[in-house]
Amino acid sequence: MKQIIKIIIFILSLLVTVSISACGGGSDGGSDGGGGGGGITFSTPDLEGTWYHLLKGSTTYGSLTMDDNGDVLGGSFFEINGSEDGIYEITGAASITSSGKILGSLTTDDGTPPPSPALVAGPTHIIIDGQMSRDKGLLAIACTNPNAKMGLFIKSVTGFSLSDLAGQWAFGNQNGHGTFTVTGSSISGGSYTRVTGSPVSGSLVPNTLTVAGDGEVGGSFNIGSVNYTILDGQMSSDKNVLYIALADGTTGADNAFIAVKMNADFSQDQPEDVSFKFVSYSDTSQVGYGSFNIAVLSGQVSGDWTSIGVPGKLSFQNENIGIDTAGVITGSIDTSDLTTHNILRGQLSSNKNLALMITAMTGTRTGFEVILFIRK
Repeated sequence: MKQIIKIIIFILSLLVTVSISACGGGSDGGSDGGGGGGGITFSTPDLEGTWYHLLKGSTTYGSLTMDDNGDVLGGSFFEINGSEDGIYEITGAASITSSGKILGSLTTDDGTPPPSPALVAGPTHIIIDGQMSRDKGLLAIACTNPNAKMGLFIKSVTGFSLSDLAGQWAFGNQNGHGTFTVTGSSISGGSYTRVTGSPVSGSLVPNTLTVAGDGEVGGSFNIGSVNYTILDGQMSSDKNVLYIALADGTTGADNAFIAVKMNADFSQDQPEDVSFKFVSYSDTSQVGYGSFNIAVLSGQVSGDWTSIGVPGKLSFQNENIGIDTAGVITGSIDTSDLTTHNILRGQLSSNKNLALMITAMTGTRTGFEVILFIRK
């Protein structure tokens, strides 16, 4: 009986953690002087390698390579605009604390090739908060200037095969959410609900998907009558997370999303203290960031969030969160500005490194947002 109670306490506390972080953005909830959760310590060489990325807020995708000092050696952004003529080269540098917090800057230029006398200098995006995952294969960042962005970075590794896509996935962005199932090389089922514009619900039409040895995902993705071309896709090293950059084959409209595999089993888990950093992006282009921490034995919670360009920080009020043994997150959160964040779709990855939430805001603020949590 005691064991059952402990499991219930863990599940409830983990859900509260995930959801509350999702809605906010702000302080780290503590000093960055120590290592990450579970005794994990991060250092600058952890940044070395090639990282594939999806940025929301004037959506872009691409890759960059950093050395063991965090300096960007090269890379590119592609704008989702129906073609690949919006190409930008990247320079810059990033730093990481021992707890995995990411700071730095990325500067883009217009990528004009010779005989142009010089590349045209573009904006510098300041990374004001970010977090590396405990397995050191994921980064989530929030950055400013000239327009705020939230981003997911996935480190490049090898050893993937088509079978890694098999199973059911929860996916979403600030415009909608759903699930899809992959069998063999095809999407064999799924559904999608659009929450912005003219809301519609529809089935996912079977399409062929591909996976390269380095985890790059290709193919096409049909939602109802709209055929989307996969411009870029990448699977994480733990094979639990995907980003897919889609464009309407006719208009070039952006429908890029993040997906989490629905393969979790938390039925035997034990209570533990948990801490997340998160970034968010809304359908009104508002970017947020913050942290949420919970001490399971005492029940004490802490954390807050900041919305870029909005003075002050919000605190958490009432929580009504649940997570089942399969990692599905449900419920709602009230915040100090009298806004309720209703969870439309939520999924925690099987290794608890990442959680994805799509929420609908009611009250003082309205609209929809995608929230990405990285466990510290």
